[in-house]
Amino acid sequence: MKLLLTYLWVLCLLVGGWIALISAAPPPERLIVGTWQQTSWEYEKLDLPPGGVPADFLEAVKHSVGAGLIMHQAETWEFLPGQSLRVVNGEEVEVVQWRLKGRGHILQIIHDNGVTENYHLEKLNDSTLQLNIETNIQARGIARLVFNKTA
Repeated sequence: MKLLLTYLWVLCLLVGGWIALISAAPPPERLIVGTWQQTSWEYEKLDLPPGGVPADFLEAVKHSVGAGLIMHQAETWEFLPGQSLRVVNGEEVEVVQWRLKGRGHILQIIHDNGVTENYHLEKLNDSTLQLNIETNIQARGIARLVFNKTA
């Protein structure tokens, strides 16, 4: 009987600890809300042939990766609580819808004209948002958008 009570006590402690950990972590929907300033558009290392490649090769890779995506450069993204996103690029402001899919690791941006962009949410904390471009299997993970939180 004592052994059974010990096992039940340990099980309750484990379940309680697990619930405490889950409730302590803020959901990604709450972390992403705010204003984010894009700081970089990065490429992972490409396998380049010896002797280097022409500069237009890298531009062709960027064009290939971005086919079907609306390229975001030097912008401010403001994620609003009602799953609206204000994308500011200089004087131009676009309001689109956003949602997190899967287990909260896919950011989907839906434009009014029906274009949908999917990004892999690689890193999200109080100060940094890192998105990898979700494209076809050959280009996955080549390009990455990095944002810093401003407000």
